[in-house]
Amino acid sequence: MTNEEQAVHLLQTHVDPNQMTLILADMVRDGFQGSKEPFVSSILELWRTWQIKYLKEKAKIAIDEGAFLLGCIDETKTLKGYFRSSRPGQDATYEESVACLPEIFVQVWRHSEGKYVIIEGVCILARNPSLHPGDIRVVKAVNAPSLHHLRDVVVLPQTGDRDISSMCSGGDLDGDDYVVIWDQDILPTDWFHNPMDYAAPKPEVLDRDVTVDDITKFYVNYMQNDRLPQIALAHLALADYMEEGVKNEKCLQLAALHSAAVDYNKSGIPVKLTRDLKPRRWPHFMERKMRNKYAEYVSQKILGQLYDMASHIDAHSKPPFWSPLESPKFDKRVLNSGIEVDEELLSFATNLKTQYDADMRRIMAQHEIKTELEVWSTFVLSHSEMTKDYKFHEDIGRISSSLREKFRIMCYEKVGGKEFEHLAPLAVAMYKVTSEQWEIAVAAHHDVFVDNSHFQERKLPLISFPWILQPILGRIANESFENPVTRRGCPTHIQVEIPRGSKPKKIMASLLSPDVETSDGVKHAGNVLQLFEDSKQDPIDRLCIMFDETASSVHQTENITPSFNGTKGEITDLFFEVNDDVSTPSISLPYPNIQGKITIPAREPIIQHITSPALSTHSNSLDIRSRPQKYFANPTLPAIQREAHALKLGDAHAKKFHIAKAAGDLALEAGSQEEGEEEEIIDFGNNLQPSALDELMQLIGMD
Repeated sequence: MTNEEQAVHLLQTHVDPNQMTLILADMVRDGFQGSKEPFVSSILELWRTWQIKYLKEKAKIAIDEGAFLLGCIDETKTLKGYFRSSRPGQDATYEESVACLPEIFVQVWRHSEGKYVIIEGVCILARNPSLHPGDIRVVKAVNAPSLHHLRDVVVLPQTGDRDISSMCSGGDLDGDDYVVIWDQDILPTDWFHNPMDYAAPKPEVLDRDVTVDDITKFYVNYMQNDRLPQIALAHLALADYMEEGVKNEKCLQLAALHSAAVDYNKSGIPVKLTRDLKPRRWPHFMERKMRNKYAEYVSQKILGQLYDMASHIDAHSKPPFWSPLESPKFDKRVLNSGIEVDEELLSFATNLKTQYDADMRRIMAQHEIKTELEVWSTFVLSHSEMTKDYKFHEDIGRISSSLREKFRIMCYEKVGGKEFEHLAPLAVAMYKVTSEQWEIAVAAHHDVFVDNSHFQERKLPLISFPWILQPILGRIANESFENPVTRRGCPTHIQVEIPRGSKPKKIMASLLSPDVETSDGVKHAGNVLQLFEDSKQDPIDRLCIMFDETASSVHQTENITPSFNGTKGEITDLFFEVNDDVSTPSISLPYPNIQGKITIPAREPIIQHITSPALSTHSNSLDIRSRPQKYFANPTLPAIQREAHALKLGDAHAKKFHIAKAAGDLALEAGSQEEGEEEEIIDFGNNLQPSALDELMQLIGMD
């Protein structure tokens, strides 16, 4: 499952009853397989494992030239039915044999051609389960103009000595499904095998009214004498063991018993599985737990060969789920889409994910399903009702669909519509919340355990939550957003103007990294940036120590007058009073490694309260000390860049340091500008309070 084109073809060919493979095909086309998105990659591996499981256990094989269709009657009497008198002789030619076949009409949609196609020629018509060799009927599909209005159904004739539907395992047209195959390589050699008589025995008739005691007594007898599963397994084992296969006399008797057992609840006549019809040896593909190891043999027939092939593939397959020691890469096309996400939307997404995860875990516990991937995709590998596996696949499809629809409606109500412009910010928020939770969980796991020996998968956060908006995520990943998408009701925003170059083509391999390089190494998206070297010391305590320096150093700075010409080592750039509320509706700054324009919600006014280690103030005095230059050349701009970067990534946990100080104490922000570098200019508009600026200039002797 590494080739996208091949994956899409397989997913569209092997469509499951819930049509989840078509959704997976859309996700692959959106590039999520190429980006190795963890959820999509895991779902694809799960689907592959699920396919191998059913090939191994049920011999479930998809036929390209075939269809599974609902049966209906030909009301126009156009189609020719089955007549015993028209059966050809043993020496009949191919054309004579085809002319004697009963007719059907089939018009199905062909994905490869993109249109409806009318099937013509010799076909197989069957219905599950088919135990008798006469249950597989050979028919001829014809083009009947009067039936062109019927699509995606198989139309059966109403003429003839016997209806074809009853010849197919005793079926009828009250909602039965039929298998139609027009692959000429699968046609049987015997086209006109005698069908079995599926007439149900006459039920017992009472000469009085039915009472409650009669009903309860019959129910108990039915539970005690229901032999349908045992008969079906015995037929499978004997058909494989006997040389004649299903045409063996014992297999024919078991087929008749199976039909009678199906009608037991209607006829009230129980069936008995005699000892001579019970198999003594069982093929290995049935995986029977036998006390006597000699009772099992290795089957050399087609079912045994398929089982061995599937077992070989399964043994060399990697597990469908990634290990916590791996670091799954969530798609950066969504994380760095440029779509604005505010704090309130992140909070809503977090709360909604908590509810979603609780509902998902409840479903997993109720049905004993191991992973959320199986619930979301309906490709369940094991569950509590394995004896009703086919029915359960339909049930889990309804359960999974209802779960996704429930939370989609909650998303619609939150943003006020189903349009992309409304849902895109919420989809990004949901994806970011999921990514952050996973990174935190994996980091915590690495801190506690060195290896994977103590790993418990159920303790990891769930990741299927954002995919309830799968079409929205696909569109986000494949579109560029020059003007950020906003949602109705957003508060005032701060716009960060960024110099724009030529717009790069959005390709996965060339996406710009949101990582930030610091003195301690590279900080990745979602990680908390440490703005102080000593992370063990509280930033406020560190500043308080600087404010409490002895006053002896004050005299060294009385005659120093800082200049503002931007030369190296001098006090430049910005001056803030700590208590001033500096609101910034617009910030223009050069931001490294990113091109374009982003919009950041004004969650709180951006106030930079970072005091240079080379500067300290005390009692309205300026103290300039000799500190190591390695702290930072310009402390203000990197801090603002970090703030903008944290908001750009939607980090709800980005730290802001607010310094409380007594009245009259001021924090002076300064730094040095390296020679030869282009000066970075931050424009805060006209929001600085004149009183604060005057007080600051008076402090340093510039009034």
